[in-house]
Amino acid sequence: MASESLTPVHVPKAAELVADALRGRILRRELLPDDRLPSESQLMEQYGVSRPTLREALRLLEAQQLLLIKRGSRGGGVVRVPGREPSIEAITLWLLLSQPGVTRQSAEHLAAAAHEALDLAAASVRPARRRRAA
Repeated sequence: MASESLTPVHVPKAAELVADALRGRILRRELLPDDRLPSESQLMEQYGVSRPTLREALRLLEAQQLLLIKRGSRGGGVVRVPGREPSIEAITLWLLLSQPGVTRQSAEHLAAAAHEALDLAAASVRPARRRRAA
């Protein structure tokens, strides 16, 4: 029998699966900006996970700026629209690390230009989506 090269398999953690499910609801616009998520206990029951697992999932979405987590008795997750600053910083860091000799200033300019290009592309797609939905 020929030896086969085995590739590692990534088995997602439960928190990643819960975050994926919630992210999907946000992207499908089932949950809109400023909507409050159900309580922790309701989400734990819905997804069949423990409190630490749920909190890890919410932190993943908070890191992506899809949620704002409010602390306290009136706290919980609130859906939000991500800002551009973290993605500009991520692009800047990627340019600095992957392109030797690039200065921080030129990387920031390139990242801002990339964002402008994305804004233009998004603006050109929006009317087509509205027509399909109508």
